Amino acid sequence: MASTITQAQASVVAEPQGLLAQVPAEPSMKAAIAYLTTLSSLRSEDSEWWWKVVGSHLQALFNAADYPLADQFEALRFFYNLLTPRLGVSPKGPEAAWKSFMTDDHSPVEYSWKWNSGGGAPEIRYSVEPIGRRAGSSADPLNQEATCDFLARLRGGGLPGLDLEWFEHFKRGLLGPGTPASKAAAGSQSTLFLAFEVGAGPVGVKAYFIPVEGPGNSAMNQISRAVASAGCPSLAAISRLHGFLRNDPLGRTVKPFMLGIDCVSPAESRIKIYSRSRATSFELVRRVMSVGGLRKDVAEAEEELRRLWGLVLGLEEGFAAQSELRGNAHETAGVLFYFDVAAKAALPDVKVYIPVRHYAKSDGAAAEGLVAYLEGQGRGGYARQYLEMVEMLATKEDAGGSSGVQTYISCAYKKGKLVITSYLTPQCYHPSRF
Repeated sequence: MASTITQAQASVVAEPQGLLAQVPAEPSMKAAIAYLTTLSSLRSEDSEWWWKVVGSHLQALFNAADYPLADQFEALRFFYNLLTPRLGVSPKGPEAAWKSFMTDDHSPVEYSWKWNSGGGAPEIRYSVEPIGRRAGSSADPLNQEATCDFLARLRGGGLPGLDLEWFEHFKRGLLGPGTPASKAAAGSQSTLFLAFEVGAGPVGVKAYFIPVEGPGNSAMNQISRAVASAGCPSLAAISRLHGFLRNDPLGRTVKPFMLGIDCVSPAESRIKIYSRSRATSFELVRRVMSVGGLRKDVAEAEEELRRLWGLVLGLEEGFAAQSELRGNAHETAGVLFYFDVAAKAALPDVKVYIPVRHYAKSDGAAAEGLVAYLEGQGRGGYARQYLEMVEMLATKEDAGGSSGVQTYISCAYKKGKLVITSYLTPQCYHPSRF
């Protein structure tokens, strides 16, 4: 794709009065960003804060990943116009007005850097929890208005490929009338997230649902009923997943808590079930990644994962697979997994999220361990840029001593190799900002 921005690319989904159609035909990125900021007189102080902080992070990430200028502009314009007004009150101190479950410091944004399988450029994605003006009040107790309004606007603006059939189904089934969420106390938890895939072509949208658990009504039970009532052909994989979570000694430690979908036609969407175990041994990871041994031919990838696990967590050579990591009582401690129950699949695909936020020695140590692994695999082409991004996000701390920039390093198996993604947080409520 050409690295200039054409007049046709100066439109935006449902942008009021076509303001961005006035952008010059072939501006540089600097000129394009300057143009966006000329609209600040129409915006709130809160929106400007999110743009200044999170927008600058996204621009740096896209640039580090060598996104073409046109793609960068498209992604930044989308964020500037449609999301910065929907991230709530800007931080005024280290306590968030709405305590988003998106990140441990309650920042409503998380970035991801998906490493290329070779030495090529990474993919940048990000997730948000839109926050409405009435979030946490009796009118919007679980902060759902902003997400629903945002998706309705995207649909009204004709975003190509967007389909909200499953969003509406799972919102009813997991968060609607008669569910424990409908009776939950105001401000008790986040229940809806969105994520965006950015690149050439239209933005890809994903949605995530966090059911509220009730007596005798676990998140897994609610998710299973909602999936079954959606009429999707994923029940074989879910049945085997159920069996593993019920009957396997290590599987029983894994507790589902969130469901994710692609906001596309149900025939093309995936269903992802996110789960966490408070156990932290590599033996747990090995067992879950193979779905209790049901998935065969994973020995090569398993050895690669064990090597990466040790490098990013700073474990001594010979650290036993059965040994637990050091104790941590945080709500998000433990090991996170997702199970992708694709249509007609006999078994779920599994991804593990290595919890570097809680168990690595520091952000710098985790990043250096990751880079050492990637360079050993001939995949370190963007290692320097990644280390620079970790340093940038470390606020006033040195990345070598901080522990909070990188939340997870996820891994999935593919043809004996690892598909790796790093997750990063803007630390909007870090005390050093105030």
